[in-house]
Amino acid sequence: MCTNLQPTEAEDTTYAPGATACCSSGGDHELMDKPTRGSVNDSFGQTEPPKLPGKIIPSEKVVFGGYGREPGKFLRNSGAVVSPDNEIFVNDVHNKRIQVFSMSGVFLRLFRTAMVGANGREYDIQPCDVAMDAEGYLWVLGQRVYRTSALFVIKYSREGVALTMFDLQRWGWYPNIAVDTGNDIIVVEASAEIFMFRPDGELLRSFQLKQETEVRRFGREQGTDVESVAIDKEGNILVTDPSLTSPWVHVYNQSGHWLFKFGGFGQGEGELKHPQGVCVDAIGRILVVDWGNRRVDMFTSRGEFVRTVVKITHPWGIAVGPAGQLVVTSVQDSTVTVFPRQMLFP
Repeated sequence: MCTNLQPTEAEDTTYAPGATACCSSGGDHELMDKPTRGSVNDSFGQTEPPKLPGKIIPSEKVVFGGYGREPGKFLRNSGAVVSPDNEIFVNDVHNKRIQVFSMSGVFLRLFRTAMVGANGREYDIQPCDVAMDAEGYLWVLGQRVYRTSALFVIKYSREGVALTMFDLQRWGWYPNIAVDTGNDIIVVEASAEIFMFRPDGELLRSFQLKQETEVRRFGREQGTDVESVAIDKEGNILVTDPSLTSPWVHVYNQSGHWLFKFGGFGQGEGELKHPQGVCVDAIGRILVVDWGNRRVDMFTSRGEFVRTVVKITHPWGIAVGPAGQLVVTSVQDSTVTVFPRQMLFP
């Protein structure tokens, strides 16, 4: 735990494991460890990071990726998820694949995202987003390439074996997926509508995202634009709204009832400019990628600002590792940055 420490600037130590890693084109990462109001434990977990057999947990910042088609490179890496044994799974949208890396940025493997149609033909799928369930299976939300924009959900093993697939019969511009691991529910956001499925594809319920009483600019009520979706420890659904007039994080319960929002436009503490990725750490705190302010902010489960965790150029997607690591993707730089826990909380 850190107490009364002043903000420090992280050394730009970029890991370069052969041809699969590169320096971030942004290169501007500043760690923030200044405590703010609230009595929140300053760690992503309540205990020391676990020692995982056979897995090396780096003690310095790691940056890997780069623009391209070869293994280890990306063409729109908008999201990531981390397995319990510290493997990072990144959706590589326009290369139509999922890539897997170690926490040290070493490329491990990849698998093509594809589906078999009713005619028996195999079709490529653009993996728009990726999530992981409590058993370690991957859930990929994707679109058919070239011929249709219909959305599909595909369950994969960690080795890339397709196990289950179902059709949403919906279209979505940059749709999102998350897993409610406590209730074994697959949550999909498409066109500002939430769909909740059982793992076998049975639709449980759906609801349109909309603020209860918010009347925005020009005096008319509007729905919510969405960039990312996450599930908190109580099963509530968090969505980021990046619109310039109302950049908020909205929280709904599973019945679709709007609970509260936090953020709002600005550069101050707890304010947001184009929020992107959102996730929840091991003890329930909310981490929000603030693309416009070039930082990642931490909030309590009730949306109260805790502190800025890290400053980073062009952040997009976000995930938290089992040892408290922070994994941030950058669509603009085509990179993934891993901040180890000891750098975030010296």
